[in-house]
Amino acid sequence: MSRCTPPHPRLLWLAAGFAGLAGAAALARGDEPAPLPMDQVVVSTIGEDAKARPIYQPSPVYPPAMSRAGTEGRVMVEFDVGTDGLTSNVYAVQSTHPAFDESAVDALESWKFEPALAKGRPVPMRMRVLVNFVSDTLQAEPWRLEHPEAFPADLPEDYRWDQAPRLVGYVPPVYPREALVSGREGVVTVAFDIGPSGRVTEARALGSAHPDMQAAAIAAVEAFEFEPASKEGVPCRARVEMDFRFDPRGRFEVPVSTADRRLAQVLVGAPSEIVPLGRLDAAPKPLSRKPPDLPLSRRGANAGGDALVEFIIDRRGFARLPRVVEATSPDLGDAAVSAVATWRFEAPRQNGRTVDALVRVPIRFATTDTPTS
Repeated sequence: MSRCTPPHPRLLWLAAGFAGLAGAAALARGDEPAPLPMDQVVVSTIGEDAKARPIYQPSPVYPPAMSRAGTEGRVMVEFDVGTDGLTSNVYAVQSTHPAFDESAVDALESWKFEPALAKGRPVPMRMRVLVNFVSDTLQAEPWRLEHPEAFPADLPEDYRWDQAPRLVGYVPPVYPREALVSGREGVVTVAFDIGPSGRVTEARALGSAHPDMQAAAIAAVEAFEFEPASKEGVPCRARVEMDFRFDPRGRFEVPVSTADRRLAQVLVGAPSEIVPLGRLDAAPKPLSRKPPDLPLSRRGANAGGDALVEFIIDRRGFARLPRVVEATSPDLGDAAVSAVATWRFEAPRQNGRTVDALVRVPIRFATTDTPTS
C-alpha cells in the first residue's frame, strides 16, 4: 500500500429552523452560483485626492494544514482604513478555500497605512485586497506519494499505478471539541482508496486512536479530491495511507487557531461569556456556507437523515468548535461538523458590541435527483 468511484448522487441539504441565519435555505452540491472573478483589487472612496497607501504589510502565515497538503489559495479581503491608518472591520469576501480566510484576515488586521486624503485632509476608506498563498511560500514539505519499490503481493492489479495520485482538494480534519478542551492529542492513520475519477471510494482508520479523532479524520478524507493515479496513461485506482496528527497547538495537519484555544478555555472557565443566539441584537448574516458532503456509506443509496450541530460564532464571524448534538447516524454528524467548521458570518453583536455567540443548526440530508425546498 502507498503512504481512484462514480460521482456523488446529488445531495440536498437543508439548514432550517435558524431564522435569519440558516433560514430555510436549500442548496445542492454542484449548484452553487459561479464565483465572482478574484483578479480585481478594488479601492474606493469619494472625491479622494490620494488613496490610502500601505506602509506596514506583514505577510500572512501559510496555514500549516494547507501547507502540508501543498494547496495554494487566494482570499479577497475587505476592510476599512481609518484616518489613523489602522484597519478595522476586516473580513474575507471570497476565497478559494475557507482554510485560508483566517490567516488572510489576521494579516490585514495588522497592516498600517498612510490614510486616504480628500481635499488635503485624512478620510476613512473602504478597501479590498487580494491575498495570495502560493507554492513558493509553503512553510512545510507537502505530501508526496512516492512509487514503492514493490506493491504488496495481495494488491489487485488495477491498483498498481505508475503515476501517483496528486492531492488537489484538501479538507482539514476538525479537532473534536471535547478533545481540544481537555488537551487530548493523538495520531490517526487513515487507509483509503481513490477511484479513477479522483474521488475517495473507501476509507477506514487504522490503529487504536480515540474514536472521535478517527471519525474526524475519515470525514475529512472522504471529501478529498485528487488527480487520479494512472497506469500507462490511463486513470486507475490507488490505495493510500495518511497520518493526521491532532495537536492542540495546531502545528500539523489538523488546524487549531488562537481563537479556538481561547474559546476552549472560555468553555471551561467562563461559559456564560458565550452569548446565546436569542440574546443577540440580530441573528448574524451568513457570508459563506459550504454544503456538507454525503458520507461514503450513503452515496448511491436512497437514504437521508438529520444532524443537529452546535458551534460558536466568534467575534470575527468564524464558526468555531462545532460538535454534534444529535444525528440520525454518526457519519452524518461527522460530515455536518466538517462542513460547518468552514462557515463564516457577520460578527455577532450584543448591545452593539461584538461577542462570541453559541448557536445550533439542524441540517437535513437527502439524496434526490431534483432538489426541493
